[in-house]
Amino acid sequence: MRADPAERGPAQQRSIRSELTALLLLCTVGSVLLECLLLVESLSGQLSGLSPALLAQTHAALFGPGRAGSLPLLFLQASLLPLALGTVVSVLLSVLLARQYARPLAALSDTLARLASGDLSARPASAHAHSESAQLARNVARLGERLQAADAERRYANAAVAHELRTPIAVLRARLAALQDGLVPLSAAELGKLARQLEVLTRLADDLQLMTQTELEPLPLALQDCDLAALVSEVVANMTAASADIRLHLAACPLVRGDAVRLRQVVSNVLDNALRYSPPGLPIQVRVWAEQAAGTPGPRACIRVEDAGVGVPDSALPQLFDRYFRADDSRTRSTGGSGMGLAIVKAIVEAHGGGTSAARSALGGLALSVWLPLLSASDGALRS
Repeated sequence: MRADPAERGPAQQRSIRSELTALLLLCTVGSVLLECLLLVESLSGQLSGLSPALLAQTHAALFGPGRAGSLPLLFLQASLLPLALGTVVSVLLSVLLARQYARPLAALSDTLARLASGDLSARPASAHAHSESAQLARNVARLGERLQAADAERRYANAAVAHELRTPIAVLRARLAALQDGLVPLSAAELGKLARQLEVLTRLADDLQLMTQTELEPLPLALQDCDLAALVSEVVANMTAASADIRLHLAACPLVRGDAVRLRQVVSNVLDNALRYSPPGLPIQVRVWAEQAAGTPGPRACIRVEDAGVGVPDSALPQLFDRYFRADDSRTRSTGGSGMGLAIVKAIVEAHGGGTSAARSALGGLALSVWLPLLSASDGALRS
């Protein structure tokens, strides 16, 4: 049975304080003894350098004629009072310092114990701004924030995935039950409806597998020279054939080093996100170009997809590519989607050494951008 961290904290504080006090006292006692030995040794050395006559006169003056006595011990006895006072002061300082240093350490220990027991809201109290304990407290606070965020993401992911699984499974069960009871005739159209629900389940399973894979290890890529413009044109043509109004603008034909299958998935996911939230009848604009942006190590290929949808709040723009993030939960649930599409885009693009960004579109909706490093000019990165 685990002890309550609240009950364990004072005992830990006393233990840490006792250890620090004992350590400081040992250092103090050791320094006092060493000082005494050095004092005796120093006095003995100085007295040995005196002439016998002067030494005898000094001895007689201090102890009386014909009486025995040790000059080093006499001086040592005279120093005992200052040494005793110094020892007492050192002991008091040791106790105070031990209390001072034990308090933040015990608080950090208590915070870590609460985090370990599942209380992810536990945070250490702030310490002096420039002390080592303050830096340790900030690190523990960041650890708690990361753990709390990961736990919230895990809970949200479980709810999102459960919701996305429930819908196609419910449809499959209903249609299979209708077929089994003879309420619906078995036909090619009915089998097509079942196949579409299985495609939803398969895509969700593939997305979950990819997200898990990117968390555990680097994403494996089959790299080759890819004509990004041709690749985007192919994906756009397939979606346009499905009655999507997509307008493509090619300013250059850049070559990138990448995995063609994964890059098609990137373009498809970004376009699918735009189509999902665009009003019917309004076009989606796709631009592909190459540029040398400030602050980048070399030229890069850019893809920007803009829609005329309702957009998202400015505060949500930096989080659009986060796992399971939904700017409008009710809207996303009504239109479908598990919140993994753009997160997969980010994982694939970053595995290629690129980046992603989101901004407001001049069309009124979102402008989602993806950039990838180009091949060097000597390899024919740009072609007219």
